[in-house]
Amino acid sequence: MEQNRPLIPVNPKGLDDIASALLNAVPDNNNDSSGSGDFPSGRINIRDPEKYLFLPGKSHGNYNYSNTLISLERVHNGKNWFDTHKLLAVDKAYMPTIRQFVDFVKELKSGKALNGKGQKISGNIVQSVLDDIFKLGNYRGRWLDADFKVVGDKLHINYNHTVNPQGQIVYGKSEPLISSTLMTDRHPGIKLDDWINRATNQGLPPTDTENGDIWYWNPRSDNNSVAWFVADSVGAYLNCDRSPAVTGSSLGVHAAKKI
Repeated sequence: MEQNRPLIPVNPKGLDDIASALLNAVPDNNNDSSGSGDFPSGRINIRDPEKYLFLPGKSHGNYNYSNTLISLERVHNGKNWFDTHKLLAVDKAYMPTIRQFVDFVKELKSGKALNGKGQKISGNIVQSVLDDIFKLGNYRGRWLDADFKVVGDKLHINYNHTVNPQGQIVYGKSEPLISSTLMTDRHPGIKLDDWINRATNQGLPPTDTENGDIWYWNPRSDNNSVAWFVADSVGAYLNCDRSPAVTGSSLGVHAAKKI
């Protein structure tokens, strides 16, 4: 994969302000130690397991993943998409796919999220993570493992990237975008709950996603676009048209680790 690409930032201006209420209330579960029955037996061997969310393994059509821990905080801030993959590999971690990010958000909003110790995550912590993802204010973002490339005459999504012994970032899977994927921009927007509840197997919103406050830039065919989710003072955005060379001091990643 080419790693030295020009930085062509896209920063839309002149758009109307959107409503700041993006989230439903999150239940306060401080006093409830119960949680999902899917948590594996035995101790998970990882440093600071309480700083991770336990994401049960799931299957979405031909896409599936095993039990996974995803960091509640953004890490490796200030790095571009390529360097973020490399730093994650050093930590024996990886970048979540769009589908895993959707499931991560759903788990947070369920009121039943567990940490890496199998303990229910407090409502205050859950709300803090959701605010960091969605709340309007200072710029914050996270990279997602999706690279869009034209193969033949079809636009593909490449994901499950790893770093090979030569230091190159290589994809593990490549498949055409699902035909029901929304392929027009919405500024704003798409409805958060409708997106996360009806996302395609690849995690993207379907064509009939309800209108809402989440701004959306559809996957591009320029062979230089990856995915991120960003919030700033104007809105919260799912962007599938980002240059992988972009950097930002508050642009990081939720590190994922297989159990």
